[in-house]
Amino acid sequence: MLAAIQDTGNSGEITVKLPFKVNKAGQIECVPQITAKKPRREMGTGVYFLNDEAQLTRRDPNQQDWLDDMEARRDRAAE
Repeated sequence: MLAAIQDTGNSGEITVKLPFKVNKAGQIECVPQITAKKPRREMGTGVYFLNDEAQLTRRDPNQQDWLDDMEARRDRAAE
């Protein structure tokens, strides 16, 4: 738990419940219930675009790829 708090910077929680009850013999029973809520790392926001084939892509289909542009310039310069 403490390592997760240190890694994420978020808070965590450990809960200990001690429920008591009287059994048929008149004895007191206790079955501890321990739960832990570890802090979770927050997920970053992803930015995606939809291409002409209705598939998600990280590249904006409306923006020219600068690597392709540089390769075309090199080819023209080599001629």
